[in-house]
Amino acid sequence: MSKQLEEALNIVPSLALFFETGDGEIKNKICGSIFSNKIRFSNKEVRTIEWKPFMEDIKLINRELQNIKTKKAIISDGLSSMAPPLDRSCS
Repeated sequence: MSKQLEEALNIVPSLALFFETGDGEIKNKICGSIFSNKIRFSNKEVRTIEWKPFMEDIKLINRELQNIKTKKAIISDGLSSMAPPLDRSCS
């Protein structure tokens, strides 16, 4: 993995904190990395936002992950909620 990508992945979890505590320049850089164009406001509401292509991919992944439901084990399905026995031969 490239050093630049590794640094970016380390920053992502703290992005909200950087935005909240950062000055105008930091906020502008964060917004510029997410949106393709300037954000336009009208009557204290956002009028136009165009996401950068990678953000559309992230949003799609999030939607797909939210649609996946964890399947509960039902005995009649042949699935078991019990763990397999511990194999003591490995110890």
